[in-house]
Amino acid sequence: MAPSNPTQALRKNIELRNPSKSSISYFVTIEGSPDFTIEAQEIELEPLATVSFPVEFTSRFSAPVSARLMFRAAPQPGSGGGASAATPAETLQLAQPRPRQRFGP
Repeated sequence: MAPSNPTQALRKNIELRNPSKSSISYFVTIEGSPDFTIEAQEIELEPLATVSFPVEFTSRFSAPVSARLMFRAAPQPGSGGGASAATPAETLQLAQPRPRQRFGP
């Protein structure tokens, strides 16, 4: 979905679920177009919890843009420094619709 106003911000929530019986922490990074922003660079999921992670998109151009959102598992205490959770990634692509041209009066 693209915003109808060129400077209108869109927000998408990425849903993360922790099916395990222990907490999971992620370091969050976003690479690609600066039109995508995130509010936090770290998130913790409690056992058996589901959380929404917001990503905001503010269009500046009519060309399609993309970014890759990555969640890197943080080492868990007592795990010997190794991360035990999977590392999810989400590729985001949005485009601003091109203005329609009018011909005639």
